[in-house]
Amino acid sequence: MRIFKLGGGTLQSDFEPVKNLDTFFTGSEFHTYRKVIPIIYENLERIKIDFEVKGDYWEPIIFLNILFRQISIIKEHYNKPIKVIEHLRSLSLDNFQLYVLLISIQNAYAGCGVEAPMDADEEEINRISDAIDTCFNFIDKERQALHNKLFDVPAKKVFTFEQIVPVLESHKDPDEKIKYIRERMNYHNQELAQYPDRYVDDGGTFIKRCNLEINHIKKLKQERIRQKSEKATQPKSDLSFEEIFRDYHNNKSEMADRIISLLKREKIIDIEGVWKDDPMDIRGLYLAMLEYPGKIKLKVRKPFVLYRICFRKFKLKEKDAIKETSRNRAPIEVLEKYKNILNLI
Repeated sequence: MRIFKLGGGTLQSDFEPVKNLDTFFTGSEFHTYRKVIPIIYENLERIKIDFEVKGDYWEPIIFLNILFRQISIIKEHYNKPIKVIEHLRSLSLDNFQLYVLLISIQNAYAGCGVEAPMDADEEEINRISDAIDTCFNFIDKERQALHNKLFDVPAKKVFTFEQIVPVLESHKDPDEKIKYIRERMNYHNQELAQYPDRYVDDGGTFIKRCNLEINHIKKLKQERIRQKSEKATQPKSDLSFEEIFRDYHNNKSEMADRIISLLKREKIIDIEGVWKDDPMDIRGLYLAMLEYPGKIKLKVRKPFVLYRICFRKFKLKEKDAIKETSRNRAPIEVLEKYKNILNLI
């Protein structure tokens, strides 16, 4: 047999080269692969004819020795798939030689797999099986990459949501955003229907992301409508007690200060400005201000609004007297009491 270096690569093996081709077909050490070796052999012969390849590598005895040396290495290192791929790439082979080798490795694996130790329990067998599957998935991706490179197969396209984000963000109106997303979804579906082989993604990931974004935009839109509606129906903030008086000598608080001083002097409020009279009597104050002729001019003339302003000013709780104090009248004696106080201004 012509000498061919079986060494090389980053990983080593104790595989002993086979010198007789018949050993691969009849030897007990290859019994597990007895059904797949003839298939690998026939594929090799067909490749030699179809692609007109020549050289020692393509001789069956040499090719099968190289193949089973790699299978031996994979058996030892199947739980380190990245190292296996690095090793295969480091072999002194051109892309086509490596491509055919990877196909043959996959055929061998598909035909008989890799055996687990005899004493392995079910959990250990499952762990080994998962690790082997992972390793051969790596090998298959490497084979597919070589196939694309060798046969000039255009890279498959994939729809990603990130591709539409720049244009999507240029739309400010929520309805326009949704319209644009749906347009891209329709285009995506049409492309997949016409050219399914051109795309890696079956549509699930892209469509799911689009639907999630549409739902998100709808929720934001509804929330803005709700906030706008609440803002529209929300009553305007009341003026302060000081602000309800029209300008008097260009000083808003002058009239308020006079009234508060009188209320303190009459002990209707304490030094801290807290109302000490009967809370119901506050009607007498704001109704007296409404009826007072001359000096007191109010920016607000609605009794219910004045009631709220006075309650806040004099630190009273609204809930206990809201209905009672919203009336447009007060007992005559209460009203007269506050008219008399205001007469002192």
